[in-house]
Amino acid sequence: MGSTIHCMAGDATGVIIAAALTSLLHTPMWLDSLVEYLAGFFFGLFIFQALFMKDMLGGSYWGAVRATVLPEWLSMNGVMAGMIPTMVILMSHDMAAMHPTSIRFWGIMSLATLVGAIPAYPINWWLVSKGLKHGMGTERVLGRGGAPVPEPEGAERDMVHAGHAQHKASVDQMPMGHRMGTSPGNTGMGPTHGSGRGSEHQPPVPASSKVIVSILSLLVLAIGILIAAVYGDFSMSAGTMDSEASKERPMVGMEADMRTRAATNSSHH
Repeated sequence: MGSTIHCMAGDATGVIIAAALTSLLHTPMWLDSLVEYLAGFFFGLFIFQALFMKDMLGGSYWGAVRATVLPEWLSMNGVMAGMIPTMVILMSHDMAAMHPTSIRFWGIMSLATLVGAIPAYPINWWLVSKGLKHGMGTERVLGRGGAPVPEPEGAERDMVHAGHAQHKASVDQMPMGHRMGTSPGNTGMGPTHGSGRGSEHQPPVPASSKVIVSILSLLVLAIGILIAAVYGDFSMSAGTMDSEASKERPMVGMEADMRTRAATNSSHH
């Protein structure tokens, strides 16, 4: 769950910023969805994954990018599988909600974020269980977070410190993508503290499993897009409402003018 929340924080931030900008450009919703996908992926990968988690992945920013690009892409497919149909369907039936100046815009974006977390959760669960992504909030990462742990004394302290040194040496020798399930708080003597699944010595994930999950994530995303196309309108844009409103204004003026003339004629008679 913590990993899904972390995923939504990055992806949804990019999506919402992109949605606000594209509404000002009056682009159609199919283009909005594409830009929102790319923006969400950019925020999630380059900021919330690589930048904020590079210390867990050896300290190299670009190494962290390479290690997290697949987990971020899989998560993004799940997020947008829920967000796209929610945004497109609701905004198709309420064009005023397409403007970021409307409170309904923010309500729909909040709802879309919650819906996006539903298909994203099983994907993140699989990623964490296989050690491809860190279970955020479930471990003491880098020795920070959680309740303070009493410092051991004497021989016990020496044993713990020796275990930490051994753990660090083993982590430094591990491939970048296999460090996700480790933390300096773990002495290497058992499963990682608090995660409840897996250990630092998890076997590599077979390429076939990654391919299968990738296909499933694309299938879920395709279903979300199909639902949006059936029950919504990808061709609509924020400019559609403005153009219809501008067409209605002359008609309203003509009707008012006709009523004024009719009243004038009746007064003359």
